Amino acid sequence: MSARQTVHTFVATFVATAVITGCSPTEKSAPAPADPAPSAPTQPAPAPVQAGLTWDVVSSGEGSALVLNGADGEPVMQWACMSAPARLIVRVQPFDPVGSEERLSIGVDNESYALVAASTKPGPGVQAEGEIFPDLLARLPTATSIAASYGADTVGPHIPPSREQAEAFVEACRAAR
Repeated sequence: MSARQTVHTFVATFVATAVITGCSPTEKSAPAPADPAPSAPTQPAPAPVQAGLTWDVVSSGEGSALVLNGADGEPVMQWACMSAPARLIVRVQPFDPVGSEERLSIGVDNESYALVAASTKPGPGVQAEGEIFPDLLARLPTATSIAASYGADTVGPHIPPSREQAEAFVEACRAAR
């Protein structure tokens, strides 16, 4: 028998053995329960609650903004839909600018939206801007949490604005587009 025939015989025997042993169970499996217990419905995690945080809606001829204020009344995060040109501007006061960081992301529930950060803007925090995301506008009125991230820093998750505040902001953003 040649070496080639030996290899073919070995492969054929190996495959036949694998098929036979793979098809016959080695252990008896337990019968499935006749009436499995129904699984408990999963509830979304409750919205984060931070004492003293409040949302405000501010409008002007240039656009509309949602402002998250801290317990001290100072802004923590601002989202603004601007017109001419239409764009979303976000400022997060707790962040410190990093010259090499070009992306600030905002989150509505588990969905993230990336904006271009301008680390050289004057004032406290970091400002970023980008398109007015239609998906973000659709999610905002029913949001359970809002967050932002910039480099290694994260703010939130925070309580979302009320449905009425979110709907007013969304309407103004859609008008700006």
